[in-house]
Amino acid sequence: MNYAILGLISYAPAGCVSAVEIRKRVKVLRVEPAGFEDMSVFEGLRGLDLSGSEMLEDLDGLAGCFSLEWIRLGGCDSLRNVDRLKGKKKLREFIYDGLFGDCSPFRSSLENIDGLSEYVSLREVVLRDADRITNLDGISGCIELKELEIFSCDSLKNLSGLSGSSGVIIQ
Repeated sequence: MNYAILGLISYAPAGCVSAVEIRKRVKVLRVEPAGFEDMSVFEGLRGLDLSGSEMLEDLDGLAGCFSLEWIRLGGCDSLRNVDRLKGKKKLREFIYDGLFGDCSPFRSSLENIDGLSEYVSLREVVLRDADRITNLDGISGCIELKELEIFSCDSLKNLSGLSGSSGVIIQ
């Protein structure tokens, strides 16, 4: 979905029947870097790919996306935390790729994954090139976690966040 259409649907008046129907039917979005703002108008949004959103600093635009089941954050060089994911009880998959394609000249800015702590339904976490993350405390409450993939997280020193997870496959 290109930026113009996303903007048109997002900002259409509440009474616009066509826009309301489209919003309800959108299940997965791949948003171009300039297109991420308020996604809460997409009530049934289950998946969101924000890869390439280099200037994305926070996830405030996800405040009302309670149906979100997976999110992919690739090359989000300015993102510091994932705190706005709190309250997304259906979240099952979290993928963060600090470099996303090209070898970025910047270090990943993601400092923690504490926003994932309340997701008992989270089953998969992928962390690639998240070189500022020092611990996995953010997944300590994820009792359904089955798969954890960690690549090039050079500052990671504390794995105690895994203590509550049984049967986790670490790759």
